[in-house]
Amino acid sequence: MARVVSDARELLTLTELTDVLTYELRGRRISDGTPSAPDPEIAVRVTESKIETRMRLEVTTTDALIFADMSAVYSLSESVVIPPGVISEFIERAGIMAVYPFVREAVFATAARLGVPPPVLALVRAGSLIVANMRGLASTDLQSTPAQLARELGTSPKSIRQWLRQSGHAVNPSGRWHLDAATADAVRRHFVKD
Repeated sequence: MARVVSDARELLTLTELTDVLTYELRGRRISDGTPSAPDPEIAVRVTESKIETRMRLEVTTTDALIFADMSAVYSLSESVVIPPGVISEFIERAGIMAVYPFVREAVFATAARLGVPPPVLALVRAGSLIVANMRGLASTDLQSTPAQLARELGTSPKSIRQWLRQSGHAVNPSGRWHLDAATADAVRRHFVKD
C-alpha cells in the first residue's frame, strides 16, 4: 500500500518540475479598454504519477486584451496517497509559484508583440493565492462563458447566447452557459471578422 504524505514539505521532496505547458495564449488590440485587475483561475489535476497546476489569466489594459492559460507539471518519484489539504498547500506554496512566472512573461511578451505597453503584473508571494478559486481539472479544458468571449471578441454576451441557441447548443441545467474549448472556438470563428 502507498504511504500517505503528511504535508506539502514532504510532498515537495517527492516531486520534480518536469514540464510547463501552454494551453492557450492570445491577445488582441482594443481601443478604450477598461483596465481590470487580473484574477487568475487555478485548476489542479492529480494522477498516480503527476500533479498539474494550471493557471488561466485574462488581462485587460486600455490597449489590449490578453489571455494566457498555462500549467506546471510535477512528476512524482513514487506512488503516494495525498490528502486534499496537502494538495491545497502544495498548490498554494509550490504549484502556483512555478507556473505564475511563465504566465506573467507570456502576458508581457504578448503585449510587446502587439506593440502596446505591457502590463506589469505584481509578484505573487507564496500562499497569497489560496485554493478557494481552485477546481479539479477534468479531461476537458477550463470552460469559457459568453461574457468572457464577448469581452474577448468585442461583441455582446446576448449576441453570443443567441448564436449558441440558433446553432443548437443548450444551456446547462444550472441555467448558466459554460462552453468547452471546442464550442468556444466555434464562437470565435463565427464572430471574428476577417
